[in-house]
Amino acid sequence: MSVLMKVKYAVKSMSALRTACERLGIELDRARGEHRVWTKPTIGFAMHLHGWQHPVVVDDITGNITYDNHNGSWGNIAELDRVLQGYSVAHLEETAAQEGYSIERSVNDMGEIELILTASSEY
Repeated sequence: MSVLMKVKYAVKSMSALRTACERLGIELDRARGEHRVWTKPTIGFAMHLHGWQHPVVVDDITGNITYDNHNGSWGNIAELDRVLQGYSVAHLEETAAQEGYSIERSVNDMGEIELILTASSEY
């Protein structure tokens, strides 16, 4: 059975989402538009995740994410999780840079992302 999911994830920065998608090699449409998620028309920016049959649509106004992966049959949820993790990191980097912090990003042996933020000498 297909179940359309709408997730409240508060995507507040399309530039951070674009950065995350670029880092992961995920295609994110350049323009807002209408996309079909299974049978439902949905407005937003479409992400085309690896191995997914339908796009994941991000509404840049509400922050909602709409997708249908047919309980894993049409796409591995881990792919979306990777994008959301990447978005969180990119948004933190973007916000920290605006506040004057320098950021060092690395991935440890367990695959976890580590961030070190350093305040500029102006603070």
